[in-house]
Amino acid sequence: MLSLVFQSFLLCFLLCSHTHANQPIIFQLTADVYSEPIPIDAFTDDWVYPYLKQGEAAFAQGKMELIQTYQQQTYRIFWQYDYWLKFTPDAAKLYYQYANDDIPEQKKYYDLGIRAVHLDMVGFRWDNQYLLRPNWSMTYGVSLLKAAHTIDGRFSGGALGQSANNFKDYAQRINASLDYWYDQPALHEEELAWLPDVTDGLGFSTYVSISGQLSDQLKVQVQVDDIYGEIHWKDLARTQYHLNYDVDGRPLYQITGQLSQSRKIQRIPTSGLWKFEYQPWLTHPLQATVGCQHNLSANLCQLGVSYPWAGYRIGALLEPTSSAVGVSIDGGWFELKYLADHLNTNQAHRMGMSLVAHYLW
Repeated sequence: MLSLVFQSFLLCFLLCSHTHANQPIIFQLTADVYSEPIPIDAFTDDWVYPYLKQGEAAFAQGKMELIQTYQQQTYRIFWQYDYWLKFTPDAAKLYYQYANDDIPEQKKYYDLGIRAVHLDMVGFRWDNQYLLRPNWSMTYGVSLLKAAHTIDGRFSGGALGQSANNFKDYAQRINASLDYWYDQPALHEEELAWLPDVTDGLGFSTYVSISGQLSDQLKVQVQVDDIYGEIHWKDLARTQYHLNYDVDGRPLYQITGQLSQSRKIQRIPTSGLWKFEYQPWLTHPLQATVGCQHNLSANLCQLGVSYPWAGYRIGALLEPTSSAVGVSIDGGWFELKYLADHLNTNQAHRMGMSLVAHYLW
């Protein structure tokens, strides 16, 4: 079903492209990954790593687009992948200790909280640009969406430890709740013979961007993605459980909850960015930029400087929050950016790349 919808979106894009065949088609690919507590490789594998950093966020985002612009209108077909995680430092620490067979601190209370949102979808977006005043414009866009996969939920509670020689005997008291929606089980619910058949979700989202010049030397852009968006699911699966455990209690533990399916209107989390571009001297091509991107998990800011060389504009990037550095190359018909906080990708906490290519029929 998803492939049929994607083919429909592609047909709409091709029809628009055929109408404006003298305009270039732009291919755009972006990918951003970030893990605060441990490197990305360990975070996505088994959490086994020599040490744990203080942290409460992780995310993975990817987007692939075909774009065509004609006058004030832009059409695009895209695939988008988002996975946002926000957790308490105690939750990251306890899971790290469990994965590394490290006995936790004695008599310590752990504040446990995890917020997870995942969306995998394709869409078609139409944008229209409006002139607000000279050198200032606003772009408003609407997307039609088809979602194939999702996870949306929370885990919350607390745990108190006791003296123990192994992790299994460490818990003294646990009070925790789990409530999450999904199209495919993520916590081994299939072992309870729970195999829900979930149909793809349909939805929409809106986008707005404002850009302009504050002076001859200073440009600004503010962009908000999914300023309001919804995915409608007809029969999304849901797991709800509550655990109450007390080593001195009788019974030792109580588990209540249910597995179910029902209609769900899922809000798409809002994300966005802002950016300033500054040219210190009008007669000199040096440019400096500062900007921040914001999502459900983290806020990451970047500093950049670029200068033309041998027909290209070469730039250097710095992201203070993640200690990542990168390079950018703009060749007119293509743009490339790469950013990382470590040359060894197995030890990197932050990686990002983008590629833009222009093609004229």
